[in-house]
Amino acid sequence: MRHTEFALGRPVTTVVTFVALALIGLIASRLLPLEKFPDIEFPGIFIQIPYAGSTPEEVERLITRPVEEALATLSGVEQMFSTSDEGQSQIFLQFGWDQSMGTKGIEARAKVDSIRHLLPDDIRRIFVFTGSLGDQPVLQSQANAIWRTATTCLTVCLNGGWRGSKACRASNCRVSIRVRSASC
Repeated sequence: MRHTEFALGRPVTTVVTFVALALIGLIASRLLPLEKFPDIEFPGIFIQIPYAGSTPEEVERLITRPVEEALATLSGVEQMFSTSDEGQSQIFLQFGWDQSMGTKGIEARAKVDSIRHLLPDDIRRIFVFTGSLGDQPVLQSQANAIWRTATTCLTVCLNGGWRGSKACRASNCRVSIRVRSASC
């Protein structure tokens, strides 16, 4: 009750106190080093080997098993997961938090390269990913050729000055344009 009486009896002191606390909070929030995504290096390596036109059984027999056997000799591996899908093999290695992923990534690449002669000749690339949260993209963008054709078609139709309900045909698109105003 005393606090309430004091706050109501001295409103200027109460307002000045709250403004001072708000300013101290603002200053402290600006000085506090805080990152939305701190650079944490995840203790894992992801290996992807595309092999187009093959069944999951072929991928497992020709790619996944030999690569698993080679990677099993890496030191510090806690868990290994693999999937053999149609057209690709994916292998994930998990290490302890005390391991250096840069070094382990180089070692994994060397192990896979050492058995490259055992893998099918059709394999062009072997992807070895080591990552951290700082490697995540800030902006992702995707362009589609059909959309580009549709927008070109739309631009051609609008620049042609067609009014009413008209259809514009391009190589792979059909865009129907309905203009509601009198001018294009």
